[in-house]
Amino acid sequence: MSSLEKRFALPLDLTPTELREFQRRHEPGTYRLLDVRQPEEYEQRRLPGATLVPLPDLGYRLAELDPAQPTVIYCRSGHRSRAAAQFLLRRDFAQVYDLRGGLRAWDGQEAFGPQAWGLEYVPTDAAPGQAAAVALVLEEGLAGLYQDIANQIIDPETGGLFRRLADVEQEHVDKVRRLQALHGTSEADSAEAVARVAGHVEGGFSRDALLGHAFQHLESPDLMLQLAMMIETQAWDLYQRYADRASRPETQALWLDLSRDEQQHLAWLAERLSAYIRVPR
Repeated sequence: MSSLEKRFALPLDLTPTELREFQRRHEPGTYRLLDVRQPEEYEQRRLPGATLVPLPDLGYRLAELDPAQPTVIYCRSGHRSRAAAQFLLRRDFAQVYDLRGGLRAWDGQEAFGPQAWGLEYVPTDAAPGQAAAVALVLEEGLAGLYQDIANQIIDPETGGLFRRLADVEQEHVDKVRRLQALHGTSEADSAEAVARVAGHVEGGFSRDALLGHAFQHLESPDLMLQLAMMIETQAWDLYQRYADRASRPETQALWLDLSRDEQQHLAWLAERLSAYIRVPR
């Protein structure tokens, strides 16, 4: 591409629907989702797995990005992301996509919270066994939470749904245990993991705080499902952030694998919520 062509190169637009399809077809870790808003905006709401690089900092942080990796950029309404996308295209980034309309156009689940939220639970140089030990505590915590919620729900249909959610999380617990066995987790690693994340569940939430919030909505199945979707969204986001900062390739692969599972759990929950809304109550 000539210098003139680079100057006027345009990114490929993605609608929110197209971005969801893009994410479905691309494995976590094979593309970069870039948020070019300010930190305070990022804390309020963001797409799961997004890396924050405010537009004014983009020129200084190019070394953090891989020009050969597809890059999807978004902001609040699409103006900053457009500028960032053109900036990257002029610097030989191979595939650059811009979320048309930004977060204003996005009507799905978003993550929230400070960029460092939950990162203190896992060292950047953690071995796969150490990472699996932390994941196991978080997964077991959510499985138990869902079971406790199910036990408090009077409506048999809604209670059954949350028992199913507990079963799904238990399947994930079993998978993490297999990962532990594969990589080897010492008793010391397990004890340290429990000390780091005791009382927390997927996404870095306090178990007791979530349970207290859930008790306010036990008779509102749609709100309960939305709560479950929020938890899975945060878990997807947290595992992606763990993967981004992991210094060991095998540990990064473990977190990406788990984040993929959370993404699938979120899609399953969205189907359940849609089915519930379609049925007259």
